Amino acid sequence: MRFQTAEQIQALIDHRIPESASLEYKRELPFRSRTERGEVLKDLTGMANGGGGTLLYGVDEEEREESNVASAIVPLTDHSVAGAVEDLVRDGVQPPLLAEYERIAVEGGFVLAVDVRPSPLGPYMVTAHGKHSYFHRSGTAASPMNERQVRDAYALALRAREQRSEDWSSRHLPLRPGSGTWLVISALPEVLTGDVLDMRTLQPDDLIPKRDLSSHMFDGNLGGMSHALHHLTRWSQGFHGSDRRSEGWRREVRIHRDGAVALAFDLASTESSGVSTPKVYRLANLSFRYLAWLWQETELRSDVEVIIDVVGHRRRLFSPADPDGGYLQIEGPAGVDPPEVTHREVVAPHALRRASLRHGLVMAFADRLHQALGEPQAEAPFRRGILYGRDGAPIDASLGPDGIRSETMRGANHMASVHDRGEIVSHRGVVVGWHRDGVVMNLAGDAVAVVGLAPGAGCPDDFVAKPLDHDVDGAATRFRDTPTPFTARHDPPAPTGCWSMTTLADLVEHGA
Repeated sequence: MRFQTAEQIQALIDHRIPESASLEYKRELPFRSRTERGEVLKDLTGMANGGGGTLLYGVDEEEREESNVASAIVPLTDHSVAGAVEDLVRDGVQPPLLAEYERIAVEGGFVLAVDVRPSPLGPYMVTAHGKHSYFHRSGTAASPMNERQVRDAYALALRAREQRSEDWSSRHLPLRPGSGTWLVISALPEVLTGDVLDMRTLQPDDLIPKRDLSSHMFDGNLGGMSHALHHLTRWSQGFHGSDRRSEGWRREVRIHRDGAVALAFDLASTESSGVSTPKVYRLANLSFRYLAWLWQETELRSDVEVIIDVVGHRRRLFSPADPDGGYLQIEGPAGVDPPEVTHREVVAPHALRRASLRHGLVMAFADRLHQALGEPQAEAPFRRGILYGRDGAPIDASLGPDGIRSETMRGANHMASVHDRGEIVSHRGVVVGWHRDGVVMNLAGDAVAVVGLAPGAGCPDDFVAKPLDHDVDGAATRFRDTPTPFTARHDPPAPTGCWSMTTLADLVEHGA
């Protein structure tokens, strides 16, 4: 992140730093109208298509003949705007915008810094709010790209991808560990500038977190990686380790000196007859949490291309869409071998510290896997299922297609209805909160409860679901309840990404 402290922002003002092709100041972050939201997308994508840079919202500027200069901090006070920008970008930009958001605390509020980067897939296109165009920042202004500029941008991206294929194969990645059914996560930095690992001083133990990154990072039932990490061996290109114990665990870890990484988990050793797909997703999420820690420790600065694969398919996969339907097999048309299930995406390594981004990455892969199983998309545990609180522990409640229910020893009790636009409506017919992409929020946009792998922008960054003492992967998938009659219209809040002090029970009962 280019700017992280109030002192850095103040220095821009003290030294009258002008705007440039990679730096822009914005006094406000308006969201009142469709036109204003479209302008936000234009500014962000224009900067990214122009080579990348930083937009600072909450910094006023003074007009100068050559270029405007920073003149004063005008703090933003609505902490929901960061989540609102993420939602806006996620819904209105293709391909997904590579961006990092940072709320920098200043006196009276905060400055929102948004770092954006070019996409290796080609230029970004704004696809919402009245703008279906490509924009490019040249100098200090963003303007529409002409046909030649768009064509040239795609040609450059194509040449870069051809070189990337050679970069992957020279490192023998993506990893292919052998027979069986494997979840494989392979990652390669976009910019290969030399060693990220200092092989002269780094020891294998330095690549193991000094504390668990979550309560079940090393939980064997989820395919924990601890044994493979504790058996790392130095080699010419970095470190590698494996865990092939006689009782069945098979894990492979490879960490390259240039920042490339591969993690492989034998799914056949997870369960004797098959593996539950939600457990595969939780394992992938924990792996990304480890990678975020690793790249932070090694100070990797480049964006990273990540490939998630399920290869082999010799074991059956359990789908939570039909808890009583048994296991499903990945199959193809007659005469066609079952394909590998693959999702590829470019991410910023530091961004993986955010729960919503990790969950969204896993969900995109999960949709591919469910489609291979003959289903349209993955729902549990991304948009429905057991709910967790701010400490990551389950709160004895679940979110289903139409409502929230409490889970008690005596069975399930209906707590509130969830309507099509996300309104959470109490038994009294009052809107007490909102649901979006697995996040239950109060009327201010603060998170009250979260589904295990909720990808919503309102999911707090520090959220990690703790393990359950029983298997409830199919929870809430069959719950149906007649919605409370409701006709009033309300505007949904912008998610803040912060936890509320209100419990789910209090929210449903009192709307607090």
